[in-house]
Amino acid sequence: MQSLTQPTLLLKPFADEGDRNNIPDENTDTSNPQLADLTNGFPQITSRAPSAGGLPAERKDFNALGYLTTLYDFYYQAGGTFTYNATIASAIGGYPLGARLWYTDSAGVACILRSTIGNNTNNFLTDPTVIGEVGSGKPWVIDRFRGYNTIYTLFDTKWTDYELTSQDWLRADTFSWNSGAVYTDAYNHLVNDISGITSQTETIGSYTITYYLASDGHKIVMPNQETAVQNIYNESGVAWYYILDTTNTRFKLPRINPLREELLQTIGVRGNGKALGLDGKTSSNEIVNLGIIGRNDYGIVGRVDAYNSDIGTTTSGTQPSSINNRSLGVTSDTSKSGVVSDLSSKTSVYSGNKCLYFYVGQFSQSATEQTAGLNTGLFTGKVDLDFNNMSPSNTAKQTIIGWMMPDYSNGSSVTSNDTMVKNGFLTVRASDNNRTSWVKINNVEVFTSSWGANYGSPDNACYPVSVGDVVTYAGVSIKFYPCKGG
Repeated sequence: MQSLTQPTLLLKPFADEGDRNNIPDENTDTSNPQLADLTNGFPQITSRAPSAGGLPAERKDFNALGYLTTLYDFYYQAGGTFTYNATIASAIGGYPLGARLWYTDSAGVACILRSTIGNNTNNFLTDPTVIGEVGSGKPWVIDRFRGYNTIYTLFDTKWTDYELTSQDWLRADTFSWNSGAVYTDAYNHLVNDISGITSQTETIGSYTITYYLASDGHKIVMPNQETAVQNIYNESGVAWYYILDTTNTRFKLPRINPLREELLQTIGVRGNGKALGLDGKTSSNEIVNLGIIGRNDYGIVGRVDAYNSDIGTTTSGTQPSSINNRSLGVTSDTSKSGVVSDLSSKTSVYSGNKCLYFYVGQFSQSATEQTAGLNTGLFTGKVDLDFNNMSPSNTAKQTIIGWMMPDYSNGSSVTSNDTMVKNGFLTVRASDNNRTSWVKINNVEVFTSSWGANYGSPDNACYPVSVGDVVTYAGVSIKFYPCKGG
């Protein structure tokens, strides 16, 4: 056969509107033994002559057979596909090796999954963790057909219900450094983003951050802003900044806490014909004045509960009696409120799955760099976040513990009111000729001594300090030894 010719497409299944029997799995109607079923097809009795006790097959069975066989053709030509079905899986003992099923994740992204095992009863609709990329060892993998490529732009994002092993994508929520020598396209893009532009600042919550706003919308910060990014993330659950370290040729991705708010709800409001206000009452026993009320003795103050507790800043002067205890703004009394919640207009949006990934370019580095990139993905979430996977005798753990030890070869003096720029240890010795000696760290007294000349040996002590700690003292000599790990 040199080529295939597409047959005429079906506009509807055979006998779509005709009369037809319902063909069962097995015919149990003993009064109609001539009926066909899925197990036996047309029974033996339909092949015998009537004179020999045979019964003819029914026209409705032929209509039903034609309908069943063409129904699936019609479904396929219309673009239909099948997804996991627990009843089918049970009936056939699980999907076979190589079976392909349609899957749409909770973010609306659709793909074809291929079974990597026989007798596969892993239901990816109820447990998406059974899905992985090719080579992940998961029972279902995303099937990528040859010649089919989705076009992605650098730093495109996607949420998934499962962990990706593709080196084209990097997971964001680990907050790990990614090598620019490995992910060259992504790194060079960020470097080009900041070329020729000046920095600006913005305040998020309690923190102000300096960043570069690229023409493509990327917000990029330098390594000295890493703590600010971390603080913003800790406070809000979102830190949508790229950290670019050109000195060490590396970068970090923006991050968002997927557990921060999985269900976003919006509730509409409506008017009720009353004076302008806002309904803040949540129960029949709660009386909450959310705004301001008039008081003729103090002026305008805020009242927040049934016990007449006042908050805010009072103003001097006496108000006219005509507005004494009158609501001037927002009240919890729905009979006086012009805007109340309208639960009938409530909508819910699922805002997150489990993992946020960024596209960092087609991965075509050398085998060594591929291994390095893969190791980054494998160890991200382990070494970068905790050390529970290390045994006490592990060389890496011993190295880490060594970093926390003092470097006695690099001691330096400390002036009172100094701010520590490294983590380390202070050695304190009370002066021989000073009867009262003390040391404070962040204005908390940690050392005091009344020993001195003619009173015995002076006191000595050692204290750990962290970056940013402020040290003040009197009547002592202090030396600082940094940790070996910086």
